[in-house]
Amino acid sequence: AAAGAAFGEADAGEADAAEDAEAAEVEAVTPAFVRREVRNLALPAVVGTLIEPLLSLIDTAWIGRGLGPICHGAIGPASEIFTLSVALMWAIKDSTATSVSRFLALDDRRGAVRYIELTVALAITLGVGLGIGLQLSSPAALALLGAPVSSPLHAPALQYVRIRACALPFVLFANAAEGAFRGFGDTRTPLLASSVAALINCVLDPLLMFAAPLGYGDLTLGFGWGIRGAAAATAMAQVAQAAVYAARLRARCSKLSVPLRVFEQFMRLRTVLDEGWQVLASNAVLLVRSVSILTFWVFCSALATRVGPASAAAHFTMINIWLIFVLSAEAPGVAAQVLSSRAVARGQKRYLAILVRQIFAIASCLGVFGACCLLSLKPLLVSFFTRDVEIAFILNSLVVPVAVSMPVVVLAVTGEALLVGAGLSAWVSSSALLVSAASSALVARCFLNKGGGSVLALWWIIQGMFVARLAAVLLRLPSMLALAGGRRGASRTEAAELPGASVE
Repeated sequence: AAAGAAFGEADAGEADAAEDAEAAEVEAVTPAFVRREVRNLALPAVVGTLIEPLLSLIDTAWIGRGLGPICHGAIGPASEIFTLSVALMWAIKDSTATSVSRFLALDDRRGAVRYIELTVALAITLGVGLGIGLQLSSPAALALLGAPVSSPLHAPALQYVRIRACALPFVLFANAAEGAFRGFGDTRTPLLASSVAALINCVLDPLLMFAAPLGYGDLTLGFGWGIRGAAAATAMAQVAQAAVYAARLRARCSKLSVPLRVFEQFMRLRTVLDEGWQVLASNAVLLVRSVSILTFWVFCSALATRVGPASAAAHFTMINIWLIFVLSAEAPGVAAQVLSSRAVARGQKRYLAILVRQIFAIASCLGVFGACCLLSLKPLLVSFFTRDVEIAFILNSLVVPVAVSMPVVVLAVTGEALLVGAGLSAWVSSSALLVSAASSALVARCFLNKGGGSVLALWWIIQGMFVARLAAVLLRLPSMLALAGGRRGASRTEAAELPGASVE
């Protein structure tokens, strides 16, 4: 008993010493130190997150200038189907990043790898199911998005969807793996995987889409598959991206001395589905957020498609341009989510306060810079993406509302990442659901009740949605700082309740 008491006092003394050391470390935190941590995570992430929308822009430019306005318009509703299909994994990706970060902050390596195994197995299973479902239901899905069988957009959009659906298991796996690497604090691997995909897509797009005569009889350079070639190039690039993630994820888990056993999970599929359901249930609030926002986007896209092929082409081209600038906020958002999760898990209130100020300063600068770039590049952007006069006119009218609201959009996206990392997902999701519902009602009133509406009015409503989301972030931001105080024990308890947590 005496020996046990002595060991207990020694453990308590070690714990107190660790807490004192941590407190001294936090007190030494400076804005320059926080900026350096944000920079180390954000700089690779900003390139990685921008590669994919740039890839979409390249596809759009090839199709718009080489295949005509019908294929240009068809790529919109076809792409929205895949956006909605992977919405589930966006929520799981965010949750995986936060959960893995907390496991590692509490030095539970086995729990982190176990959680990754579950999310990866779940992603592949969902990908197979969604791929089969899209092959069967894509005509009905396109009809809901404003491209029914009677529409000239339907046939090329259907070809695009059915080819890309074959790569859905790889796409969902890549999303889950990206969340794991964010949780590791590694943004270079997503950069590498996205770069490989971009390079392959850039090479394959013209090769598969067009056929140029070589001047030697019937020999041609390229396959001339048209929009089917664009879909095949994207699908092959996504398979290559998943291969990079698989190799790097296996190596990373080996460094943690905990082997990754995803295939063993499939040997007990029933358990994976049961525990996968727990993962989905634990991410219910983030799922609500993703689905509500993406449902609003899909509703807007369906209305733009119904206006006509030119409006659909202009709308989806502007989405791709807009994403280039908005996803520049994804980089500081990744850093914000990972670092705020660590700060709350460790009870570092001072660190969290400095992090909030630095993240918002960076986001403000990015927003202003994006607005200036968009306005200055306005003439070049329109001429680059289309030769059609009607599409160019609509695109030209959309630049100003998108540019004016850019700072607000970037601040809203980054602020939500901070709150999600700090464990305030419920607030983010409920406010996103409310704002999306109100915005959808306004769009319906504008387009359906009055029997008209324009893409310009649609984009003004979209920007208003982000103003409301930023207001929701600012309302909750002060209470976020209080969470860091005294949260270390609570965070350990919450991490232990997550699927895959290590009992040890």
